Amino acid sequence: LGINTTYIITKAARVNEQKDIKTFIDVAKVINDKRADTTFVLVGDGTHLNYYKEYARSQNVTNLLFTGLRKDVENIMNASTICMQCSKHPEGLSNSIMEACAIGRPVVATDSGGTKEIIEEGKNGFILGNGDVYGLSEKVSYLLDNPDLISRMGEYSKQVINERFLLDTMVHNYIDLYKTI
Repeated sequence: LGINTTYIITKAARVNEQKDIKTFIDVAKVINDKRADTTFVLVGDGTHLNYYKEYARSQNVTNLLFTGLRKDVENIMNASTICMQCSKHPEGLSNSIMEACAIGRPVVATDSGGTKEIIEEGKNGFILGNGDVYGLSEKVSYLLDNPDLISRMGEYSKQVINERFLLDTMVHNYIDLYKTI
């Protein structure tokens, strides 16, 4: 990707209004105004891609890379320091949050749908209100200023996936549930 900054913040999503790309761009702007060591990466394609590229240009956001559709999303997430997920509308369990946790990344996200089933506040990430640019920016900055916390949260993220979301674990949990009925 040609990124030469120390930190990479990634959001992988369809590029549409529901995924609240504007908030991601606004957080990149806030961080960009404070520090030069961070690149934000938006991985994904969609009907609003050109709109959001123009919005980022109009806001003079220089630390943001739009990759478009990629087949190597896992490699990009592996290179990331933190993953972000913001959405305007409730969703089920976010695949991108689960993937970020599975590879050991902390997640800064908005409270939509099943986010709280994966992210435990302060343990493997942070959950903020929808559209809370200031709060999201503060949590990203806090993590960037505390690399040991990034590491601890990443390890806990992997633990959450292994304990709750691996197929064998889920099958065992369903069997135990059926036994109680």
